[in-house]
Amino acid sequence: MNSVLVIILILAIANCANLPSYFSQCSKTDANLNDCLLANTKTAWPTMVNGDSVYHIQPMNPLRVPFIHVDIDGNLQGNLSNTVIDGMQDVDFQEIKLDLAKNRLDLTFLIPRLTFIGDYEVDGRLLLVPIKGSGPANITFINMLTNYFLEYDIKEKRTKQYIHVKNSAMKYTVTRVYSYFSGYETLGIDFNKVLDENWEAVNEEVGANVGNAIGEIFTQILQSFFKKVSLNELFSD
Repeated sequence: MNSVLVIILILAIANCANLPSYFSQCSKTDANLNDCLLANTKTAWPTMVNGDSVYHIQPMNPLRVPFIHVDIDGNLQGNLSNTVIDGMQDVDFQEIKLDLAKNRLDLTFLIPRLTFIGDYEVDGRLLLVPIKGSGPANITFINMLTNYFLEYDIKEKRTKQYIHVKNSAMKYTVTRVYSYFSGYETLGIDFNKVLDENWEAVNEEVGANVGNAIGEIFTQILQSFFKKVSLNELFSD
């Protein structure tokens, strides 16, 4: 076979949008479209969470994030590096709403236990307490109920339509946060005790940063998926 033809065929296959075997088609005209998407997502997630190189989805069991930056209204600057996030494998999708007219997707899901383990550096004030230090950190969120949404544009490519994420955001509530930061023993206070006794106030202050970090993970997953899977493949009509 002509080498040029082989290259063309390889490129065509590589760029072909195919629905993965673990995800079934839904009908856009189905009155129960959202239920269909929810059922498909629940079925697909145990496979997706282990990663899929074809769709550029990185493994999430656990998820490794090189760098997370925290900025609380300029009062506190912090970094969490070499972070391992555990708990994504247990995500329980509870509701999906796709508005095809408004180009908007809403997800509601529960993560029973989400743990961040990494190396932190922090400088500033939290709960009016001056803090500066570095070392190992462990932060665990219990029963994280999450509301995530994205708005998208439709891009045409080779006669097919693809979702392109325009913007997204995430908010959450939790029933408890446990945290431990090593390296504060010399401050003369038990800072970890302060964090534990005031976990709700701490969560309120850092919530936007945590929400952005987790929301970005889901945005990357969805954008990677939609780059490969067109609306023509996602829906049967």
